[in-house]
Amino acid sequence: MRDVPFDPATVVRVASEILSVKRVFGEPFERGGVTIIPVAKIMGGSGGGGQGEGPHAPRDENDDMQDATGAGETDVDDAQVGAASKIPATGSGGGSGLGVHVRPAGVYVVDSQGVHWRPALDANRIILGGQVLAALVVLAVARVLRRRR
Repeated sequence: MRDVPFDPATVVRVASEILSVKRVFGEPFERGGVTIIPVAKIMGGSGGGGQGEGPHAPRDENDDMQDATGAGETDVDDAQVGAASKIPATGSGGGSGLGVHVRPAGVYVVDSQGVHWRPALDANRIILGGQVLAALVVLAVARVLRRRR
């Protein structure tokens, strides 16, 4: 695995490029004297972290295991710990992440009448809403039928 230095400035720069107004408002285009400006809803988040550098003893896979009492004791004896601590190792780490979710919101239509908003129709949301509504109706009918008995 290649060591890449963690650079928070790079994460911030990339996030600001992705979550910009240019992404929300697409490039306008014209068709038949009507200008269309696409609009998207963008949600995102990022995070990062790092670990200090320096020599350390290799970790045993049992280091994180706890006994039934939760006291954090393991079955590693003193000889194993002593042998592991004599092996020098160096460790460092870091990481960052960025998540983005983009959905079309609609378009602005600019014509001779003025500017009009045309929302995007999300068929998946409509279908999901119908399914939730149908499930609620079925539950309500079942409850009414139980009370009749």
